[in-house]
Amino acid sequence: MKPKVVDPDEFDFIQARLGIEAQHFKSSNFGRYVIDRANMMIEDAMKKRMNAPTSDTEANAQAKVDYLVGLGIIQFIEEAISSGGLAEQRLNGEFDDD
Repeated sequence: MKPKVVDPDEFDFIQARLGIEAQHFKSSNFGRYVIDRANMMIEDAMKKRMNAPTSDTEANAQAKVDYLVGLGIIQFIEEAISSGGLAEQRLNGEFDDD
């Protein structure tokens, strides 16, 4: 099957819309809950990492994974918002990123 070629303006429109939806999600009760949980994961992972002996490689590895998962959730939402904002600016002719 041949991949669909997407017009750059159509791609920007889709990306801008997803950015708006991500911003709405972040502002919603559930979005705030997800971000709070991700921040709690980060904090808990940092505490576990500080309290685990360096010889406990399993505990340290799990703390690192928990930290990266929490951080990844927050970054994913923020990147969607940021990319959407840039796409919206391109659609509005505010700048050309070529």
